[in-house]
Amino acid sequence: MEKDALFLLYEKIMRNEIALRSESEIAKTYGERIIESTSEIYGATHRIFMNSQLSFVSRSYNHFYGLSDDEVYESVGAHTNLARAILKEAIMYHYGDMFGRDLPDNLHTIDSYTYRDLVDTMDVHDLAEIKYGDSSDNGARDEVSKNQRELKFIREYLDTYPKNAPLNKLNITALIRAMQKHNTPSGKLLYLSDKVAALIVTLTLDSLGSPPTMSMDYEHASDRDKVEMSMCDSNLDGRYKASEMWTIDFFELRDLVSLDRSFFFTGIIVMATLMTNECWYRWREKSYIS
Repeated sequence: MEKDALFLLYEKIMRNEIALRSESEIAKTYGERIIESTSEIYGATHRIFMNSQLSFVSRSYNHFYGLSDDEVYESVGAHTNLARAILKEAIMYHYGDMFGRDLPDNLHTIDSYTYRDLVDTMDVHDLAEIKYGDSSDNGARDEVSKNQRELKFIREYLDTYPKNAPLNKLNITALIRAMQKHNTPSGKLLYLSDKVAALIVTLTLDSLGSPPTMSMDYEHASDRDKVEMSMCDSNLDGRYKASEMWTIDFFELRDLVSLDRSFFFTGIIVMATLMTNECWYRWREKSYIS
């Protein structure tokens, strides 16, 4: 799709997304920027895709030292790298490209955290998976116990730093809790960066010709997985793309989109989908006219 046509379709979709929200659900600071920032969102999405593709490039020693010649898929570390890249783009969008530099007016977020507080939190947010493994966010896991053991693991990890280390342990643990509850501005920024990273990876694999898919009769499909599959526009011989399933989850089932009062993350998902598929989803378009 030509860039001009892509931008026009993106702006049409975003106007529809804005129309679904009440005035109180739109951050006044960004209300005028949502459509005006089309080229900015395009650039951010392009950079995010570059970071995502890096997840699938094997290190040379895997071959030369006899480890593997197979395709490389995403690790938890690769996910963290991508979530951090998205977070950095989100910080720049919300606070400007000078945020985090040694300037008095650009030292703290609206809820009093530094640039390093946010990035350090993203870096450690999934460390507990070293011990416990990654579990699917499909509605079937125990979120309370997961959050408790993650926070305990991260606290123990932070305790290994010397007392004079230039990182704020209290701020990081507070941000982890806010990320888990997504109940503060910075907590939402971290949480949405994490969730959008998972979605971007599936779109990246779609574009590389290896779409992750699931079928209705898959033994580990959760109830939420099955609802998502039932809502998908299309399937590949009875298999449904994770990219569409997780977009349904974000926009419809869990309504995570409502956490995004600046529409930055909404814009990234819409732009990334259009760049990959050259069209938007019919199930979402039905919401615009209901």
